[in-house]
Order: sequence, then structure tokens, then C-alpha cells
Amino acid sequence: MSLPSHDLTMGCREAISDADRAKVDAIIYEVIHGEIRKTNSFGEPTGDAFTLRELIVTSSKEELTWKVTERGEISRWGNDKTVLYIAYVARKEAAGAIDRELKGAVAEAVAEVKAVVKESVSADLAERIVEAVR
Repeated sequence: MSLPSHDLTMGCREAISDADRAKVDAIIYEVIHGEIRKTNSFGEPTGDAFTLRELIVTSSKEELTWKVTERGEISRWGNDKTVLYIAYVARKEAAGAIDRELKGAVAEAVAEVKAVVKESVSADLAERIVEAVR
């Protein structure tokens, strides 16, 4: 049985929580969709205004075209063995997927070979025991 004061407290918390959630949602929307403008060291606006969403999209596209080494590190020395970051990520994920598939297939094959060998050895051992007992 719940106490009336407990129900009142929970109702107040939910009402406050809903009001706070609405305020936070409004702030998040403004941050994502509101205009941003870069400034110089004096705080004066420079360049065109943009949104956080546009900044994230632009930055992400730039990062995907970075040249990286075989270990995924940014190439700073003009290394000949560089690839685009997106290609590095794709290769890494493909290798991981293949590795996971192969591990399962190899484990299955090993189990199958063990079963065949065990059966063969058991049959051979049984024959030898029968021969020895006769």
C-alpha cells in the first residue's frame, strides 16, 4: 500500500521532470539548429554562419578522406603506404567479419575431425581388444 504523500511526491517529480525535459529539448534543438559564427581573437565574427549539424557533417566528410597509415594513424610524413580513412575502416571491419566467420568454421571443422578420429580410433581399438581376447 503506497502512502498518499509518496504518491504526491512522485507526481511532483514527474511534473518537474517533464518540464525540465521540455527545457532541455529546447536547448538541444537550439544548439543543433542555431547559427554559429567563428570569431577572431578579438571576438569579431569572421566568415559565414553555420549550424552545428553542418559543422559535424563537414568535419565527418573531411575525416573520412584523411590519409592514414596501415595502423589507422594520420600520415604526417608523406608515407607511400597510406589509404583513405574510410578505406581503412572498411578493411578493418571486413577483416573482423571474415575472422569471426573463419573462427566459427574452423572450430566446426576441428570438432568434426575430432569426432571422426575418435570414432575411427574407438573402432580400431575395439577390434584390437576383440582380437586380443580371442
